[in-house]
Amino acid sequence: MNINKESQLALVRAEVGRSAKVLLILGAVLAVVGLVTLVSNEMYGAAADQNAGRAVAAVFLVIGGFFLWMVQARLAPGKSRLLIALQEKPQEVAWFYRQDVLINGSIAAASCNIIVCMRDGGTNVVTVPNRRAEALLSAIRGLVPHATEGFTPELAARYKRDPRSLRAA
Repeated sequence: MNINKESQLALVRAEVGRSAKVLLILGAVLAVVGLVTLVSNEMYGAAADQNAGRAVAAVFLVIGGFFLWMVQARLAPGKSRLLIALQEKPQEVAWFYRQDVLINGSIAAASCNIIVCMRDGGTNVVTVPNRRAEALLSAIRGLVPHATEGFTPELAARYKRDPRSLRAA
């Protein structure tokens, strides 16, 4: 593998790692909020409100647990489907694009999603700060020059019908 490909993979690996850390922190915070809610409900909640308190705590625990599981099962080193594909099977990437959050036609968030779609219909999402999005897109572009880049409703419809149709000739 040449130095440029290695540096492109390193950049993608770093962004996937950062995205995983955000999910890990979010999952841990939600789980702690769920535990605190549960404990405080059991200690201080009125008998009539305890079931509602338990339900709220359960929601936080389940969502927090899901994020923690996702980091472990799908984003841990050696388990990221995106990194494995870019390193070992780049031909499996069919399409990639940037997804901004828009409100009233204006970018509303400090971060965006880079969506990488696979030939088998699977999708990978990496959330990055807007200021690092172009560098990540450039790295992906260099690793999968055959893949279709950019989003249009027509491309989305084509991908939905046949994910393999978006690979460049």
